Amino acid sequence: MGFGDFFLELRKRQNLSLREFCQKNGFDASNISKLERGILPPPQNEVLEKYAKALELVVGTDDWYQFHDLAAAENRKLPAYMSEEEIEKKVPIFFRALRDNAEDIDIFTEKLKEKIKASWRA
Repeated sequence: MGFGDFFLELRKRQNLSLREFCQKNGFDASNISKLERGILPPPQNEVLEKYAKALELVVGTDDWYQFHDLAAAENRKLPAYMSEEEIEKKVPIFFRALRDNAEDIDIFTEKLKEKIKASWRA
C-alpha cells in the first residue's frame, strides 16, 4: 500500500467524500485527489502534519506511524521523527545482527518489527 492509498483509506474511514473532506479542512480537492492517486509525492513536515490532523490521526498510533513512514519512504527519506544520528549509530549493529542470524532471517525480521513498534510507543 502506498501513501496515496493509505490517505484515501483514512479519508474514507471518516465517511467523507473528497469534496467534503477538502471543504471541511480548507484543502484543494485537486491536490488531494492527486495525492490519493499517487500523482503528487507525499508532502513533508508542516503540510504532512496538517493532513495527519485532518485525517484525525493520533500521534504515536500505528496509523500515525504508517502515515509518516509511507510518506518518508516515497520521498526516499527517513521519517522526521527519527534522527539521522540515532539511526547511524544503530546501523552497524543492525547489519551485524543480520549477518549473525542469516539462517533465521524471517524470525529475526519479525522480532525486529516488534522491537521497532515497541520503541515507537515508548
